[in-house]
Amino acid sequence: MKAHCNISPHSWFTLLTSVIGMAGIPAIWLPFAWGFSPAGVMDSLWLAWSSLLAIPIAFANIRWIGWGRMSEAEQWGARLLAAASIILLCLFIADGFLARGVPTRVWDWVDLLITLAVAAIWAFLMVRWWPKNLETGALEAIALMEVAYLATAVICLLSFSVPRLDLNSGGYLVLLASVAYAAQVLAISISTPPSEATETA
Repeated sequence: MKAHCNISPHSWFTLLTSVIGMAGIPAIWLPFAWGFSPAGVMDSLWLAWSSLLAIPIAFANIRWIGWGRMSEAEQWGARLLAAASIILLCLFIADGFLARGVPTRVWDWVDLLITLAVAAIWAFLMVRWWPKNLETGALEAIALMEVAYLATAVICLLSFSVPRLDLNSGGYLVLLASVAYAAQVLAISISTPPSEATETA
């Protein structure tokens, strides 16, 4: 099923952001900070599983570029993966409150509030882009995965970059992928559906 957004699958923007976003894949195995990679801590830090979203995001972008569409099953799968990542993030935050109590440092609150803001944006977009009669858009499904990835990336990047920059090569790749994802999400959010463009023409 084709996306409702009027972003061309073959535009320079789509190709560039999709390629840059693939930086999130090697970041799964490269050290993120302090010499630890997401793949290396998945057994003890289940939030790291969210880093795997970079793989289905890359495949979904390739699907969009190559065919300009995604099946209903693929779109629902993307939404479920995004929801699972957000649930992991919420459980991680709740576990932190139970284990360490309320944050005491100002920056911890800033980190938490920014992360919750991104998660809230995901929830808003999930409702806004809820499929009607199973006619959801491919780009919308991709964007939901990207926002879910961003929510986890934000809390990890801020935690290891302020007040001291402790990021390793994988951390910088996550940052690079996050910029590409954010650009795609913004473009998809502000794009005008073809039907609306026709009515206003």
